[in-house]
Amino acid sequence: MNSRVLQLALYAALLAAWQLVAVLHPSTWLPSPLDIARVFTEKHFLEKLVDAYTLTALRAVTGFTLGLVAGLVIGLGTGLLASPLTGSLEGLASIAASVPSIAWIPLLIAAMGVDSFRLPVAASFLCSFPPILYQVFSALRSIDPEEVAVAQTLGAEGPYLWRTIILPRVFEKIFPAAKIEAVMTWKTVFAAEMIAVPSGLGYLAMIYADLLDVAHVAAIILVLTLSVALIVHALNTLEKKILTKRGLGVEQWGSIYAYTGRGY
Repeated sequence: MNSRVLQLALYAALLAAWQLVAVLHPSTWLPSPLDIARVFTEKHFLEKLVDAYTLTALRAVTGFTLGLVAGLVIGLGTGLLASPLTGSLEGLASIAASVPSIAWIPLLIAAMGVDSFRLPVAASFLCSFPPILYQVFSALRSIDPEEVAVAQTLGAEGPYLWRTIILPRVFEKIFPAAKIEAVMTWKTVFAAEMIAVPSGLGYLAMIYADLLDVAHVAAIILVLTLSVALIVHALNTLEKKILTKRGLGVEQWGSIYAYTGRGY
């Protein structure tokens, strides 16, 4: 029996146990898996869920993409040019990366007010940009100067040197960080919507929470969880495609949180 079959068997056993407990000990605080599944047959709920999901996804993807691109461009630009700012930027990035994501939200509310787009996007940007920038600097430091020198001796210059030596080593460090930040940005946007933004999945979850409707809240959390899992799977696939053909290691998702120990 392979590992995938074992995983599916474990999930099925947990769901069966959950369903049994919910049937034997009915409670409004513990909806059964069937109760949660039944929620997705409600047309009115599905319409609200799609609208809320679209907003949350747009905010999270926009903030994460801006943070990833800015981290790569600024990190590679200052790092490779040996800018005097590199050391200062790395120090600031390490400090900013240690700030819990949710801590940015009150500061952003004070700075820009409750803007339904700029606030969550800015929060997700601040969540992803500092760690990505720090990891770029770390990746550049890890490149062996002798490896670069040997490649240049053999005629590797310009774009070829970047494509074969520099960027693969940077991506090797960036992908584990990007997977974490992809998760963290969704969490950050969800929290911003719960706290200040009157739209999105977080806001919808709070509406049902105020009604003590745990089944609908659980359904929203399930959608959020599946979305994050799909994003991580997509990044894992891209990571393997880019790195393994170059003989570089691919860090498994199960060990990613060891790289920083960052929490929400």
